[in-house]
Amino acid sequence: MTSGSMLAAVIDTETTGLYSQDRIVEIGIVLMELTTGEVVEEFETLINPKRDIGPTRIHGITASMVADAPRFDEVAADIASLIDGHFLAAHNLPFDQRMLANEFSRLGVPFDPGRGICTLSRSGMRLDLACEDYGIELINAHTALADARAASLLLRALLIAEANMYGELDLVAVPASVSVPAAFRSMRTAGLRRLDAAAHAPSEPLQRTHHVELTSDNPRVLPYLDLLGMALSDLVLSDDEMAELRSEAERLGLGPSEMAGAHAQAINSLSGALGESPGSADGQFLGAIAERLDVGTASTAEPRGSAVAGAVCFTGDISVNGQFLTHEDLEEMARAAGWQVASGVTKKKCSLLVADDVGSQSGKAHKARQFGIDIVNGDQFVALLNSTTWAPPSINDDGTSLVGFMPAKRISLADPTGVREWATHNGFSVGVRGRLRSEVVDAWNEAHPDLPYNPIYR
Repeated sequence: MTSGSMLAAVIDTETTGLYSQDRIVEIGIVLMELTTGEVVEEFETLINPKRDIGPTRIHGITASMVADAPRFDEVAADIASLIDGHFLAAHNLPFDQRMLANEFSRLGVPFDPGRGICTLSRSGMRLDLACEDYGIELINAHTALADARAASLLLRALLIAEANMYGELDLVAVPASVSVPAAFRSMRTAGLRRLDAAAHAPSEPLQRTHHVELTSDNPRVLPYLDLLGMALSDLVLSDDEMAELRSEAERLGLGPSEMAGAHAQAINSLSGALGESPGSADGQFLGAIAERLDVGTASTAEPRGSAVAGAVCFTGDISVNGQFLTHEDLEEMARAAGWQVASGVTKKKCSLLVADDVGSQSGKAHKARQFGIDIVNGDQFVALLNSTTWAPPSINDDGTSLVGFMPAKRISLADPTGVREWATHNGFSVGVRGRLRSEVVDAWNEAHPDLPYNPIYR
């Protein structure tokens, strides 16, 4: 690479999740001449992942929006033409280039990301905070092209602020290399912009998420903290997320002390942001996360006074681990853990509402917000079921709630993806989605008595 011409392909991806098996649902690329700041070309498209769409609450993309979007193989040639021969840049480059590598790998296309530049490691801040610090306007955050544009402007600002970065890039930057066979024809005109898709299938408003503050003197820790923050945005840390975090730490070469420091920082950051009492739903989620990350938390004294045990209520279709369960199923799970169940949301009888999305606009959800009742989603509900110390807050005679602590029966649920893989391997015919047939569930539970798929199917 010569200092006379430095072309960077600044990328951002929105994905169905954080794992190696997850897919890209939107990509934005800004091809920029770094010495002048000139934008040579921009590209954006939604991508149909041919699976569930992932955390709509974060990226705002719905299944309807990607229904007519191209698959990755249909835009692979376009993406390759913009990144081949140019060095990559992104805000958390390890994550975005890993998602790209996985997509190209599925197509059997060789992809070498080279050595690019990570604006997260360079700035030491989340993208929104870095943009604020450098006076960059970030509009429509969590849309791929908007984030790629912001990252490109941030990269340019960092280069101006650190003049020696140009020489450094000359010495260490290695362009990406990807060669897409001629069979993958260019589909540039077939790309689907989010704005166009939203005109026919409106996007969802982004829901409340929880941010982990990204600060570290160690640039290798920052991408890990960013991934950890994405995993903790819903205050649930699954086995799959733990496995992916361990893999990311290994890829980044992080040692136990560096991981422990990152975990403690994440818990402290969330604790300060939540400002919740330890007995609240969010407080208990945080406690469960801290336990999984082996981070010590302050103990909570048992509340005083007697009260009638509170109850949990359910609204709308609710999914757990991507599998929709009936209200009868969910109610039986709650009762098995020793909880009471309420049929409606009232100030005196209900102390927790479970919905498929915490931003639900159902009548029950409106009432819950009016009464100050916690709302959780299906996965968070199961996380609370698995808590050994939490039960729905008790309700006093005057309708006020007290934090309720009681031993809760631990219900361990197997991952539906693992059950499907096991069933297929053992000769059962199962689809990629939908409720598993009772004979599959019974066979799994018989073979795995210590890890039932769901005890309510017995």
